[in-house]
Amino acid sequence: MKKNILLLLTFLFFIPEILADKRAPKGQCYISIGYVNDRDSVTEFAKRSFIKAKDFELFERKDKKVYLTLGKIDKNLFKKLESEGETYDFNCSSGKGYEERFGLNSKFQIIGGNKINIISAQQFMSVVSSIEIEKQRLVDIEVEKQVQAKMAALEEERVAKEVAEQEKQRKEEEEAKKEKQRLAELERKRKVEEEAEKEKQRLAVLEVQKKEQEAERQRLANLEKQRKEEKESAELKKEALSLGFSNVEEMKLADYYETKGTGTIKTVLFCGNQKEGIEVFLSGEEDFNFSFLDITGRGDWFDFTRESHSIGAFVVPIRNGAAVHTAISTYYLKTNLEYYFLESTFSGYLNWYEHGSGGSIAHKAPDYKLFRDGSGLEVLPDFEVIDKYLVFPHPSSYFADFIKPCSPMQNIDANELAAKRLGGFSKFMEAKYKKILDEKNKKEAALKAKVKF
Repeated sequence: MKKNILLLLTFLFFIPEILADKRAPKGQCYISIGYVNDRDSVTEFAKRSFIKAKDFELFERKDKKVYLTLGKIDKNLFKKLESEGETYDFNCSSGKGYEERFGLNSKFQIIGGNKINIISAQQFMSVVSSIEIEKQRLVDIEVEKQVQAKMAALEEERVAKEVAEQEKQRKEEEEAKKEKQRLAELERKRKVEEEAEKEKQRLAVLEVQKKEQEAERQRLANLEKQRKEEKESAELKKEALSLGFSNVEEMKLADYYETKGTGTIKTVLFCGNQKEGIEVFLSGEEDFNFSFLDITGRGDWFDFTRESHSIGAFVVPIRNGAAVHTAISTYYLKTNLEYYFLESTFSGYLNWYEHGSGGSIAHKAPDYKLFRDGSGLEVLPDFEVIDKYLVFPHPSSYFADFIKPCSPMQNIDANELAAKRLGGFSKFMEAKYKKILDEKNKKEAALKAKVKF
């Protein structure tokens, strides 16, 4: 029984030494200045600390990191030194995980190490005094370098000033000589420029006289041109009236467009802004009758022949200042004291070839309310047709629900503009007819060639 107790006490005495790391005893700590990741980095780090090699106590942990310390110290003493600002950025480490102790030789190479205990403030200050000494030595070296550099700079500056003074004197003499020459040259140029200015003024007077003569010649030429144009215009109007046309534009487009009966366009209004809007052409008490060349029929009956219309109004969309010919639409006209009501004729569009029920686009023109007070033009799509057939107005006819303002177009001949728009539409359709016919002929020729071979 006594033997077992003795063995147990022996085991308890030695087991802490076997299992424990080299952590500091209670109330103490290691003065740690930092760590490196491996032994190879120790030398450089230690040298940069400005602490003597003999004052280091190093510890390696299991992860191979090496902690550099100045030995153990009483925690209270460390805190006192720390409060007095004497501990730099050092830490008070418990030493947990420290496994193997090392020291450094005079070349800061790792050797076996001994325990170091810092027992007083004087001993600590003695160890770290080398830091301040080394710092001061480096400062002294830097100051000496700066003094030497300053002396060298002063000497260089003295020599430079001496050379500069000599160069300045030489340049002043040279400049004095140049100034004398410059003044002589200025006097010569002054006389030359004085003569040149006199000649310039003479030529300027001649140029003004020449421009005045040219302006007068141009003015007389413009007057003559205006007289001729007015004469030609008067003769064209006279010719148009003698041939039974109501205006010159109608005569120019006679092969494409002509009016019938006594009905005319009495008023043209524009609704919208300068680049985008609607031109509204209104007839008088009688319907406006006209005929023009247009694409008629399809397939074997495809042709470009004359068609006749009798309407109360027609509408021309304007985009970027130009008429959208394909979207010109025609209307029956109903009036009351508040507005004009424009009721679409069948599909409404003159371009029946594309917008009619058999066409590839199939659009239905909207109706319009044109308010007499000029407040605007209300767009009224036929939603019954839209809901039933999904046939919408052309985008140029229905770009807004209410287009404003509306005002009479000034300084125009209403019937001449009507001839230009309707005749222009006919020419537009003629170009489309020729293109379709040309494509058709090419396909037929290609088919014949294919059958032949």
